[in-house]
Order: sequence, then C-alpha cells, then structure tokens
Amino acid sequence: MFSGNRRIRTAVGIITVLLLTVPAMTACSEEEVIETRDKELAEAYTGFGIDLMKVLADRYEGENIFISPSSIAYALAMTYNGAATSTEEAMARTLRIDALSRDEINVASRALTDSLTLQAITRSKRQGILPSNSTKPLWLMCHPMPTN
Repeated sequence: MFSGNRRIRTAVGIITVLLLTVPAMTACSEEEVIETRDKELAEAYTGFGIDLMKVLADRYEGENIFISPSSIAYALAMTYNGAATSTEEAMARTLRIDALSRDEINVASRALTDSLTLQAITRSKRQGILPSNSTKPLWLMCHPMPTN
C-alpha cells in the first residue's frame, strides 16, 4: 500500500501533467488574451484538483481513489454560472477562479475543451481508432446525430 504522502505526490504529478500540458487552442483576434485565460483556468483547475486529491487521500487513506478532477471542476464551473452572492464567492474560491470573470471562465473552458478534444482525436487517429481523414469529434463518431 502507498503511504498517504506518496499517494498525494503521485496524484499531484498526474493532475499537473494532465492539466498543464494542454496547449491553448485559439482562433480569434484576441488570441493572446484567450491563451492567457486558458492557462490561468488550467492552473486554477489543477490547484483545485490537487486540493481535492489531498482531501480524498486523507479521508480514504490506504484505499484506491479514482476520480476525474477536471470533470468535477467543469461541472462545478457550469454550476457556478448560476450561482450568486455568497455561494458564487465560495465556489470561485474553491475552484480558484475568483480572479476571472464569468465570460473569461466560459471562453477559457471552451478553449480547454476544444484542446482536449483535438488531442483525443489526434491520438485516436495515430492509434488507428479513427480514420486519418475524419474531422468529426469522437463522440459524434460513436453516436451520430439523427438526420431529418
């Protein structure tokens, strides 16, 4: 069994690699601003993920933990869009996004999602899972939209 500290270091390393190696993907005239916000959001979500893993590693010491910190961060960020007053402030602090506006968070989240999607498609094409000439997102290939 891993000790609590080793598990935390391992989790921190994995989360950092997963979230900070995502390249910024922007295609508008405000490219540098979006890229900066994308990186800030990735760093915020990484910090949130590390905090979450520390809490879970302490609470479930000696047990295997399998979560997706980025999925949890995305879900909470969507919920944050509908929050107000003290709930909004608490969620922003927890997610470490209190330095960003809602619009910046939404634009950066979209850029981060696009980047992750592009990486998944590229990797799938290299591994032969998708045809090399495919431009459809992976989920669309698995679940085609109905046509009228």
